[in-house]
Amino acid sequence: MCNSVIFSKKKIEDINKYIQDNIDSRLYLFAYYNPKAKGNKSAELDFWKGITNVYGLFQDCAAFIKRDKNSLLDVFVTYGALQENDANKLREFINIINAFRAMFSHNVCMEYSTDANNMRLCQSLFSKTLQQEIVINDINEIALQEKQWEIVLGVLFDEAEQSIHILYEALQEVSKSAQKDAIVKVWINLILEWYERKFDDLLYRATYNQFMLYCTLHLKSRRIYDKRMPVKEWIRCKGASIREKMNDIYNKDKLCILPLEFFNALIMEIKPYEFWDDYYKSK
Repeated sequence: MCNSVIFSKKKIEDINKYIQDNIDSRLYLFAYYNPKAKGNKSAELDFWKGITNVYGLFQDCAAFIKRDKNSLLDVFVTYGALQENDANKLREFINIINAFRAMFSHNVCMEYSTDANNMRLCQSLFSKTLQQEIVINDINEIALQEKQWEIVLGVLFDEAEQSIHILYEALQEVSKSAQKDAIVKVWINLILEWYERKFDDLLYRATYNQFMLYCTLHLKSRRIYDKRMPVKEWIRCKGASIREKMNDIYNKDKLCILPLEFFNALIMEIKPYEFWDDYYKSK
């Protein structure tokens, strides 16, 4: 079980390598998967760790695989690399993982229809897997025995492995498809669109960190009441320059995911401290 994709990133690294060797060197399926390690205390704990890992795999590392529309699954189906029923199996599995993760990680109120639906989905899966009615009134009080947790953990393993197998077979079809170039073009755009969604958050956090350092070094005797406005004002004026520099990197070094430290370097190239000096002089 420790070799399962749930607790091991080797299979994910192998998939990305297959893509880069056989489809296009700019592409990947999952970015920076780093699963939490399997323990030896209880199957229940490992089950919830597994849910967290698989959620991270499909949502944090590759949200473009399954979206409400224009997902990579849709692209594979459109170009004949994946059957619709297999795509639906993947979508259903990811939806179940999302429901379990929401129940485990979020505040749950059964008065909300989303929480109630997620709870029913979790309860249904437990009942189907264990072939007996399982009633869940509180996610913190699931009355399963250790042996039952081992069973549901085994099912989670099997379903995760099957999902990866489906994706791998689709990738093999893409590698030999006459439409490979068209698929690659759309795939790159999906990654860029996904990254664009993360760009604003990464840029804000990196700029905020630099602003806090600026306050420490240059505004020692001045109390700052609003730290957001100077940051947002700099992004409004200079954000386009950051995007332009990023586009140059994409064109020069092909597709990549930039760490937060890289944003710090880009920001400092545009001299934010001088900008904030002028900002406070005008106040």
